[in-house]
Amino acid sequence: MNKPTPCLHAPTVKTKLLIAAGVVLISAAAWAASHYKPYAYTDHKDNKIRSGLITYTDYYTGCQYLGTTSGGLVERRRPSLDGIDGKHMCLTRNSYGYTPKK
Repeated sequence: MNKPTPCLHAPTVKTKLLIAAGVVLISAAAWAASHYKPYAYTDHKDNKIRSGLITYTDYYTGCQYLGTTSGGLVERRRPSLDGIDGKHMCLTRNSYGYTPKK
């Protein structure tokens, strides 16, 4: 009786281990990339201290706000040469292309 010929495309144990290692490495890289947060300009990079400030932009008005991780929110003010001129920092156009309402 003739023996059946082995399938040439069946993965070997070595191939299966390489595929498993690749899946683990890609998953670990994706997890690390999703947890990496770059330092903002308000953070102290040398001591690795984060300020907790987050800049938000209202997409309808184009105005910006500063928020904290605890939920506080305040208008982002525009600085001038002699201090703060008291005007809310807003973009000239929002993401929809409309001029912001004043």
